[in-house]
Amino acid sequence: SAAAFTSALLNKTVYNTTDKTWAKVSAVDSATQLSLSADIMASGEAYIIADAVSTLAIAVALIPSNYNCNIDIRISPGTWTVTSQVITGKSPTDAYKISIYGNEGTLIESFASTSVGAVDTVTKSTAAWTVNAHRGKLLKNITNGWETIIFSNTATVLTVVGDLHGTAGATDTWEIRDWGTVLNTAGASTGLSIASDWVDLERLKFVRQSGLYPLAIQSKNTQLRRIVTDANGVYGHGVSLSGSTTCYDIFFLNTGAAMGSSQ
Repeated sequence: SAAAFTSALLNKTVYNTTDKTWAKVSAVDSATQLSLSADIMASGEAYIIADAVSTLAIAVALIPSNYNCNIDIRISPGTWTVTSQVITGKSPTDAYKISIYGNEGTLIESFASTSVGAVDTVTKSTAAWTVNAHRGKLLKNITNGWETIIFSNTATVLTVVGDLHGTAGATDTWEIRDWGTVLNTAGASTGLSIASDWVDLERLKFVRQSGLYPLAIQSKNTQLRRIVTDANGVYGHGVSLSGSTTCYDIFFLNTGAAMGSSQ
């Protein structure tokens, strides 16, 4: 590399502008090499290095009450605590929105399928998976560039939440990944509440530590994409939806319920 890295980059954020993934600089190995908190880079991909805010609360506080552009909040890999966080009082001046993204998780397995079902199954005939070992994990279609959530698995067949989105080939390449961003939620009522309109959440796992719900939506025009909420053993306490919400591949762990596309 032609880079000239210095120790000043330690703990800064590297954003992969090709894949839209990010990680922290965990060590400056040399003037041409950095160690990152997650494996996000491949040769030839573009990136930027910058400072990042330290908490979701700070990021939300920095958003003006009336904002005039699309705003992305990207949460780094890891397990973070969110306590009684409310997103409220934020209004776009035009057709803009706030999007909150989680990061890609650890690669568990990469494989080529031997067949796919008409709706929601992917088969690897030579697999020997433990039954439901991948339940609630992410399934990424590398061939066509989309991902969903695994609802259950047998020794050789993965069943996904919702459907395969109509773009899966019989011998596509797939990845099974864990969740990169996990939000442990706490609070007297709800860990994270969305009360402002036009707020989207994507690729996040919420785990209830205390309170009624890990996630509550009380707004209009909200989209949830690839979200897992774990009620941590409390039946029926996955998510509270009282607004106008479009859901794509939502899975409630420990409640026995799942929501597919557009419910």
